[in-house]
Amino acid sequence: QVLGARRDRVKAYNTDGGWLTMTTEELVEDMKRLVARGFDRVKMKIGLPDPRQDVARVKAVRKAIGTKVGLAVDVNTCWDLKTALRWGPKLEEFRLDWLEEPLAPFDVRGHAKLAKALEVPIAVGETLYTAEMFREFLEAGAVEIVQADVTKLSGIEEWLEVSALAKRFGVPVIP
Repeated sequence: QVLGARRDRVKAYNTDGGWLTMTTEELVEDMKRLVARGFDRVKMKIGLPDPRQDVARVKAVRKAIGTKVGLAVDVNTCWDLKTALRWGPKLEEFRLDWLEEPLAPFDVRGHAKLAKALEVPIAVGETLYTAEMFREFLEAGAVEIVQADVTKLSGIEEWLEVSALAKRFGVPVIP
C-alpha cells in the first residue's frame, strides 16, 4: 500500500519442484502433486546433457497435468544459441507459458535472436542485477517476460524502475 499498489489476490505458480535430479516418473508425480495442491501453473527445470530427454520429460509432464494448467520451463542458462534454436521449437507443441533463462545470462543478442525465432515467450531476469541490464534486453527485444528479483537488484527502488521499464515496453513482470 505504501508503494501505491494493492491487491487482495495474486496469481502464483510453483517453482519449488520439477528438479533435474528427478526421474521422469518422480517429476510427473511432483508436478501432479503441485497441481493437486491448487497451483494452476508449475515450472520445471530442463537442461540435461541430451535435450531429447528434456523434450520427453516436458511431454510427460504436459500429458500428466493437461492443457488447462500452465507449464513453464527453466533452462538455468545452460544452452548455447545453437542448442536453443534447435530444441526450442520442439518444445512449442507443449504450449509453454515461457522458456526461462535459456542462454548465458548476459547474452542479449542471443536472447534477441531466440525471441524472434520462437513462439514461446523468453523469460529472463533472475541473473540480471541492474535496471540498465534489463533496459538492454528490453530494447533489443530479447525478453518477453521480465523476472526481476528484488533481492538481486539493489532493492525495491531498482525493482520499481525495472517494472516501469517493462511496462513501457509492454512486457509483463512475473516474479
